Amino acid sequence: MFDKAHPVLAMHHPTRHRGYTLLLTLLLLAIMAASVAALARTSLEAALEASDGERNLKRRWAALSAQQVLADLGPRILARRFAEYVATQDPSQAVHPIEEAPPSTIQDSVALGGLEIEFVFTDEQARFNFNRALLDADGDVHIAQRRLADSFARHLPGVLDGATVALRPLDEDLAFSLDLPRLPSPGSVFESNGPGSTTLITSGSEIEPDWASHLTTWGNGQLRLNLASDPALRILCEPMLAPDEIETLLDFRRETPAVTVLQLLRWLPLRAAQRAWLRQRLTDASSTFSLRMTIHDGQRRSERLGIIETDRTDGAVRYAAEWRP
Repeated sequence: MFDKAHPVLAMHHPTRHRGYTLLLTLLLLAIMAASVAALARTSLEAALEASDGERNLKRRWAALSAQQVLADLGPRILARRFAEYVATQDPSQAVHPIEEAPPSTIQDSVALGGLEIEFVFTDEQARFNFNRALLDADGDVHIAQRRLADSFARHLPGVLDGATVALRPLDEDLAFSLDLPRLPSPGSVFESNGPGSTTLITSGSEIEPDWASHLTTWGNGQLRLNLASDPALRILCEPMLAPDEIETLLDFRRETPAVTVLQLLRWLPLRAAQRAWLRQRLTDASSTFSLRMTIHDGQRRSERLGIIETDRTDGAVRYAAEWRP
């Protein structure tokens, strides 16, 4: 028999590494927890991205649907409102204030696909086009600036409150290639003065009420005779007509709200050159409209601007931009 007390012959038992097993287990658990957390985070990000994509798709669908419908219905609604306006006018009534000018804007809101869309549909040819001033000055920016500043000071003094006329047209070749006006936005016309001046343009959307009802940069430069405000007509006519001739024109238009350009030119005692000049700058029908939409989806607000060109059959969106304030 072996002596159990003998150091060489005594039996050796394996050492138990309980601490190592515990650390290994904890490490595996930590790796699994990190993997699950990463998977959860990835899934959450994917879910948020999908939700955001769904919301953007819904917003885009609503905006395009509203744009398509309003591009078709807007001009018809304005035409009907103008007919109603003409039917209610009294030729013997005194001069109508600017606030009672013929309707050239539709402002309303609509719910579509769970979104609220506020929109303003505007006949852009009911406003004086800055590009016309540039054309009448043969492209001379300084002459156009001086004429506009003088006209605004006389007829729209609020426009120059905290701002100056500083025309910054696009290069002619660039404007032609983009099919845009040479003065594509109010930001190309007005320049704010000083830190306390009123902001005239925000993300492409006009917000200054003193001038937005009378001035535009969109359209072919022709002014809608029946819908234009008195200041817009005065600014248009000043380069060619004397002040008394302009007032005669305005008086005749007030007495006959539905007068056509041809009827007006036949009645006014003007020279042949003046008639030809006005015939190029006045129109009875508009072909350029703007649609500004504010889209609320409960969490975000986005703005959209569309410029619509129409023909006798339908309207096509020529330019569109969208942004978040």
